[in-house]
This record gives sequence, structure tokens and C-alpha cells, in this order.
Amino acid sequence: MIVIDASALTAFILKEPGWQSLSKYIMNSVSVDHIIKEVMNAIWKAQVRGSSLGNTPLSFTNR
Repeated sequence: MIVIDASALTAFILKEPGWQSLSKYIMNSVSVDHIIKEVMNAIWKAQVRGSSLGNTPLSFTNR
């Protein structure tokens, strides 16, 4: 059983450096139930900082 934490899942979702190497661990992995809250908080913080998702700017609103 592979258990991942929020920082690994966040790095994968936000396509941070080395994110592709995480895919083999994320497939068929488990985590604690509050990982969703932690990852969403990290995505929100990335939005506030002006980070991007790969080459696509993060956008949570219809502009």
C-alpha cells in the first residue's frame, strides 16, 4: 500500500518540478480523508501568489 501526503498530491496537481515522477506513486495510492482540504488550501495559496498550473494560469472565476 502506498500512502501519499498532501504535499505530494499538490505538487502533482500544480505540476511543480518533478511532478511527472510522482504519477507512479499516485496511481492506486491512499491517503487520509483530510487531504482534500489540505490540497485545496495549497491551490488557493498558489492562486493568491500568482502561481500557475503548468503553463495555464489558475483561474477560479469566469472573467
